[in-house]
Amino acid sequence: MRKTRSFILLLLLLTGACSSADDSASGNGNAGASVNSEADQPDDKDETEENDPVSSNDSNENKENMYPLSGKKTDNSVDHRAFGLMIEDSALSRPQQGLNDADIVYEALTEGRITRLLAVYHSQEAERIGNVRSARSYFVEAAEQLNAGFVSAGGSPDARNRLESGNDFVDALQYTDYFDRIDSRPAPHDVYTSVGSVFSAAEEAGVATDGPKPPELPFTDELSNAQGEQAEHVHIDLNSADNNVEWEFDERYGYMRTVGGEAMKDKQSGSPQSARNVLLVETGHDVVDDQGRRDIDIESGGKGLLLQEGLVREVSWRNEGGLILPYKDETELSLLPGQTWIHFIEKAGGGLNDRVDF
Repeated sequence: MRKTRSFILLLLLLTGACSSADDSASGNGNAGASVNSEADQPDDKDETEENDPVSSNDSNENKENMYPLSGKKTDNSVDHRAFGLMIEDSALSRPQQGLNDADIVYEALTEGRITRLLAVYHSQEAERIGNVRSARSYFVEAAEQLNAGFVSAGGSPDARNRLESGNDFVDALQYTDYFDRIDSRPAPHDVYTSVGSVFSAAEEAGVATDGPKPPELPFTDELSNAQGEQAEHVHIDLNSADNNVEWEFDERYGYMRTVGGEAMKDKQSGSPQSARNVLLVETGHDVVDDQGRRDIDIESGGKGLLLQEGLVREVSWRNEGGLILPYKDETELSLLPGQTWIHFIEKAGGGLNDRVDF
């Protein structure tokens, strides 16, 4: 078995060319003053391979280890640390880049009717991720529960208090050598990085990268006797035409994401934003200050909807050991290997019953 350190060194080597270009001209007090010209160039990766659940699962057999957050098999060590990155989801930030390489994405409202995303990376190396924005405390809590390091461009007062009380935070506004800005978007919607750059920034910041590893999600290679309603199209009403979310089932990609009526595709590769598992969880949201910031309960559990393979199942959700998990009649349900997208839906305004149509 390869040692964790070897995995990290390999990861850094794979991203070395990209990272060195990204990191070469910062240090002027702004987050990544230099713009890497490759940010807006087409990706060399074959779109038929990216985020394709069929091709990724075919190579899973006879591997020694399994990544705990994606269920993908590997011969590499899986003991290295995951990192969660705060990603913006406003209209000015879309489409994002690198979300398809995340193992888990958490989605929740921030201020107003706009959501923000916590993209957690562990099993895949993302060469370009963005754009990176500021943290909110409930996202910090979610990352902590996964033993993940946390990356953001600053944060709300509550989030910063929580982050600065620990030693697992990489601030893009401080470690500017590892983040850059792109010309095609105005600040602050323009901060980008990579997994390799995040590992380098973490080492400089004194944040552990070789562990602790994340807890393990329950996975199954195929759904057996799954019962539910057909749900090839799911609409989530956020009371905002620009930000309402839809999921469309596709045999190849799983559920593909649309926001504000626009199909979301990776900014560089053009591949659709998609997930094998989509878990919608109803929970309490409380506005806590005059800026409209929220406190969101990610602990107490409640009603949920699980989308898999074109079916929706009514479930309950629990936070078990830091993992948001679906249950049916007291039985824990398994996830399909690949990305899991967890969307926290506010209980007020009718919750799942009134906000989700399928």
